Amino acid sequence: MERGSGLLLSITALPSKYGIGNFGVEAKRFVKLLKLAGQKYWQIMPINDAKCSNLEVSFYSTFALNPYFIDLEHLVKKGYLKKEELVAHTKNYNNRRIDFNYLHLHRLTLLKNALVSVKEKEKVQIQKFYAKNKFWLEDYALFMCLKEKFNYLPWCEWPNPFKEHNQEELVLYKEKNLDIFEDYVAMQYLAFSQYLKLKKYAKSKNIKIIGAFNFSLSWDSVDVWSNQDCFALDKNALMEKKERKYYKFLNKGIKNALKLYDLLIINEKDLNAEKINNYIFVKLNNFEKSKLICEGVNKASYFEVIRVDSLINKNSFFEHEKSILYLNDNDNCSLINKLRVDDSLKDTYQKFLNVKGMSNENIVERVKDIMLKSNAHVTIFSLQDILFVKNNSFCDNENFRFKKSDFLKNKFLNLYQKTCQSKRY
Repeated sequence: MERGSGLLLSITALPSKYGIGNFGVEAKRFVKLLKLAGQKYWQIMPINDAKCSNLEVSFYSTFALNPYFIDLEHLVKKGYLKKEELVAHTKNYNNRRIDFNYLHLHRLTLLKNALVSVKEKEKVQIQKFYAKNKFWLEDYALFMCLKEKFNYLPWCEWPNPFKEHNQEELVLYKEKNLDIFEDYVAMQYLAFSQYLKLKKYAKSKNIKIIGAFNFSLSWDSVDVWSNQDCFALDKNALMEKKERKYYKFLNKGIKNALKLYDLLIINEKDLNAEKINNYIFVKLNNFEKSKLICEGVNKASYFEVIRVDSLINKNSFFEHEKSILYLNDNDNCSLINKLRVDDSLKDTYQKFLNVKGMSNENIVERVKDIMLKSNAHVTIFSLQDILFVKNNSFCDNENFRFKKSDFLKNKFLNLYQKTCQSKRY
């Protein structure tokens, strides 16, 4: 894998007039900024369809993409949605928080307005998409239809036979509610079409997208509902995984994810997984486990890259060419915000850097320099640490989003200089 550097930015956090980032113009603009900064990688957070609130994120599907990421302005340009409809269903978003509750109430209605024209004008393409993805898409569309019907209650609270995934009843339900079923299919068609165009654009700029595959399946998901024989369940929770069937099912999800990302992150829970292609990361948060794996990494042929999430006390990884080095312990936490809310962490970093009296900004810059000069093949920084944009709530990173005015060109040019000096570009 090519030596380089990259930035972490969730699709949700991209600037947008409509409350949440999407696969449209601002995503392409960020690809251009990555290129300007001499970066080779864009780390994104999971883009699966999810139950999102301002308190939690729980994924509905291992395969489906989040319809919130569909570019609404593209639908206006294609004539599928009227500008007046877009304005009427969009409140004034000026703050940095994503209001998931508002999106849940209004975004689906807006998308369904557009789908009337989409299903008519792109019927053939949608049919091809459905045929190719039927193995997961049929159950997903049924699951979302039933979610909508039963006011988004968990599937275990649905009436029988829906709760039991009775095939005969589901076929009848699909026939009676075909229009709603096709809405969810068409939404996935739009989401995949737009994302794959974004991925193609990034590739044209020599930017690779690093994606994440979530091994911890949400209990209230189509994956569990439609594969109940793969899990040991009580009436309320996922209690135990039946390993053989469970991993066979997950392998399908991994292969699907390989279409979406250039590089894939695998969690340490599946350390014995077969090598799927040349780009698999093993995510290691626990230092003791990380140390053991690092010592034997050359013997483990199925590991291409060892991912290390935290800088402190992990100097040994700097010298290992198979490591990808992250600045923090949490995927979408920025160091600048961690330092702002935790004085003890600041002392720890000053001790690590062998300095005293440094400002938060200077600490971040010093740590970035150390990482860039290391032998680790890839270093990834949170975009907030590059732009020094502070989040008001340290625990609220999933709901944070940038404003367009945050993307100052000089910050990216400064990163370009450091990236070139460290021979990562």
